[in-house]
Amino acid sequence: EPGLLIPTPEVVGRRVRLSEVRIFMGNAGGGVVTVSGQAGVGKTTFVAEVIRAGGYQQQALTSVMSSTTQTIPYFPFREILRTLAAGEAGASLKALPQPYRLELAKIVPELLRGGRRGPAAAVMVDKYRLFEGVKQALELTNRPAPRILVLDNMHWADQGSLELLQYLGRTLRDKLVYIFLMYREEELPGSPLQAALEALAREANFREIALAPLSESDVARMLALMADAVPPAELIRFIARQTGGNPFFIEEQMKALLDGGALAWQGRRLQFDRGRRVPIPDSVEGLAAQKMKRLDSEAREVVELAAVLGREADFQLLRDIAGLAEGRLFHAMDAILRLKLLVETERERYYFPENLIREAVYGRLTSITSRHCHQRVAQALLQQNRRYPGEAAEELSHHFFHARDCQQAVVYSLEAAERSRTAYANAEAIMYYSRALECLQDQESAGQPAIAAECYIKRAEISSLTGDNSHAITDIKRAIVRARDAGNQLQEAEARMQLGQIYNAMGRFADAGKVAQDALKRYREQRHRRGQALALNSLGSIHVHRNDYPRAIECFTEALVLARAMGDDGLAGRCYNNLGTSYSAIGKAEAASEQFRKAVAIGRDQGHPKLEAQALNNLALELAGSGDAEGGLDHHQRALRIFQQIGDRRGEAICLNNIGLVYLGRFDFTRARNLFQRSLTISREIANQRDEANTLNNIGAIHLEQGETAAAADVLHEALGLAEQIGVRRIEAHVRVNLGYLQLTLGDPTAAAEQAGRAAALWQELGSPQRGAEAGILRGEVALAQRDRAAAERRFQAALDTAGKRGFVPVAADAWLGLAEAAIEADDRAAARQRLDGFTAALRDAAFPEKRARAQCLEGRLQQALGDLHRAEQLLASAAAAYAGLGKKYELAITKYHLGGALAAAGRASAARRALAEARKLFREVGAKAWLSRLRPARKDRSQ
Repeated sequence: EPGLLIPTPEVVGRRVRLSEVRIFMGNAGGGVVTVSGQAGVGKTTFVAEVIRAGGYQQQALTSVMSSTTQTIPYFPFREILRTLAAGEAGASLKALPQPYRLELAKIVPELLRGGRRGPAAAVMVDKYRLFEGVKQALELTNRPAPRILVLDNMHWADQGSLELLQYLGRTLRDKLVYIFLMYREEELPGSPLQAALEALAREANFREIALAPLSESDVARMLALMADAVPPAELIRFIARQTGGNPFFIEEQMKALLDGGALAWQGRRLQFDRGRRVPIPDSVEGLAAQKMKRLDSEAREVVELAAVLGREADFQLLRDIAGLAEGRLFHAMDAILRLKLLVETERERYYFPENLIREAVYGRLTSITSRHCHQRVAQALLQQNRRYPGEAAEELSHHFFHARDCQQAVVYSLEAAERSRTAYANAEAIMYYSRALECLQDQESAGQPAIAAECYIKRAEISSLTGDNSHAITDIKRAIVRARDAGNQLQEAEARMQLGQIYNAMGRFADAGKVAQDALKRYREQRHRRGQALALNSLGSIHVHRNDYPRAIECFTEALVLARAMGDDGLAGRCYNNLGTSYSAIGKAEAASEQFRKAVAIGRDQGHPKLEAQALNNLALELAGSGDAEGGLDHHQRALRIFQQIGDRRGEAICLNNIGLVYLGRFDFTRARNLFQRSLTISREIANQRDEANTLNNIGAIHLEQGETAAAADVLHEALGLAEQIGVRRIEAHVRVNLGYLQLTLGDPTAAAEQAGRAAALWQELGSPQRGAEAGILRGEVALAQRDRAAAERRFQAALDTAGKRGFVPVAADAWLGLAEAAIEADDRAAARQRLDGFTAALRDAAFPEKRARAQCLEGRLQQALGDLHRAEQLLASAAAAYAGLGKKYELAITKYHLGGALAAAGRASAARRALAEARKLFREVGAKAWLSRLRPARKDRSQ
């Protein structure tokens, strides 16, 4: 069962420090090694790893001190001597001169067990005899291997132990005795231990090892080793932030996440739910409480205020909030820094190294104290940013909200939400709108319903963008109610228009059209020209998705007239861009390009970079479609740079996806995959499930093209699940077509037929004849696989008829090829010749190398049927080379299979066996069971 392992320092970024210790022990005859760091940084584990790696377990003597042992004289050496006396070394201790044995017995009476006891009154310790006795005991019990003393938590050692330690360090420097001292660095300044270490540094062989927290990359490695799985990137960032790289905190936080349900196993994959609240581990709370107890009241208040501020704070703000004189605040900060509750990053700027400690401090505040602190912080921030308070909108929203100052919280939450929305920080924007709505419920003002309606509309817009359409619809319906309560008809119209856009994104075009038409009517009643133009644009987009391009063009044109009349260049540019999309869909490439260029010019000249990038992206598609692949790629890259400059993450993801399609069309699968992966990463970061599903489909298509059927199945099913979840039927149809081809490759025509049928039904419902014809091609291929040539010809002919009427050249080419194969299967050579000629005429000068390779394969099969075996071999070998160059493993296997047949018919048995063996190997790699079953008889024949 999956669980958590605790990795050693050797594998979590401490190798360099381990090497330092090993080199020191190799060069010194004996010495002292100090290992320091914050509580939980892994000092004890580090020394244990040194002992394990050197094989010194039998030579190690350990003492662990605590706050309760501080008053026991010589406590660490009592434990070490007691361990020696109880073990095999006990006999060696009897060889000590009696004066030393008697002195040692004063702190460890067991040393005289079985021997003559000294006078009961002898309780005064002779330090020289004691120190020398301990030294000689260690020397007597030493072996050829080093003796290791491990003194843990030496910050709690008594003065006598520290003096004895100095004596041993000086007198055993030439002996094979190594003393490891571990202590917390925050306890050292001004302590007796500090003076002892300074003396040891002068008198003994001495090495200092300061363990720093783990870097984020080391945290990632530690998590991977703990979970024995690849940790999600978001989990790595969260753990690194929460724990500051402290290994103990990492272990405790991971256990808390698992116990709290924020971490869960799905098979061998670790899933992280960032939104689930998990209590702070008790061990962390206890450590925070211990540190806070060591501060005076003023320093405690400063730490609490810093915790309220967040992870970071600056001295000036802390001084304003705390109300302390500068000298007193400096005094408090000295104590805080000494305990490492805060650390200084730059001059007079501080942060909590472990966010868990900050949360523990914050969690100890009472509700009244917390609200009071947040109010003080908010007022101080307002004062600091009095000229431009909006620059601190996010912080002001947070502090006024937690201070329950609802009026101010609404103001700054709305401003923070707008800033987040424009930066595509979708989760943050939703949070701020939700915060504003929560505060509005506690307010009673005349403007409250209108403000609430605005929040619901904006939150719905973001939810729809991220694919959460059900919540978006709920919010819009609430917005309509609030707009009615406020008597704001324009706001109600805006809400209805937004609802239409959501329905449009979900593929509910009838509902979308009805709602958008209602919004347009309301805007017209109010004579609101901008609203009319926006509603017309929305209606036009709905008509585009329903493939009603004439009506779409009418809507966009009317919206353009209104935009021009208002002098709204930005809106006019959007209309040009939408008109271009419509003209492109009906094959008017020149008109489409002209509209896109107008939109590009407006975006550039009027300072609308997003519009410029969107139009460039669309123009790139036109250029690529007209054969100017390089020009298209250049425009895509220009658009990408703009999207990146303005921080439009969704635009960047879409652009990367389109560039990936360019390289996919060139069969440069490596570059296409990298681009799709970058697009996918962004879509997941901004929680845009629509684009995520689309990109997953494209990645699945690459796997399918390369014959990686298992990977294709995983990715395509993930894409299908997302598409169904968010209700985007267009993407669902695309995925089902790819799944159909996948099942066809795997040799399951029944499953392929089901996927093809569902895809065709979806395209018919969506009113897309081109995509419907493409699904028809798949259904024809399925019929061929099922040996139903009549059904296959009907499917191919229907697709050809649709493609001929609408000018869908690639579809027409595929239909001709399907018809030709059906004729070859039926041994109708005349029909096959006619259909291959039809393919050549349909494709004309267009590239489509994969289609031409298939035509060569079919031509080769036809020539074999006609008896021209030499020509058949040439054509099939040429087709195989083309498929190999394109990286299409499945099609290459099929071609090799037919080449083997042609070679066998020509009497070239050896070459035929090689071709069939290559085909068999490729079919196995892609899992093509039906084709493998065809090859089995050939294997039996060879064995006979």
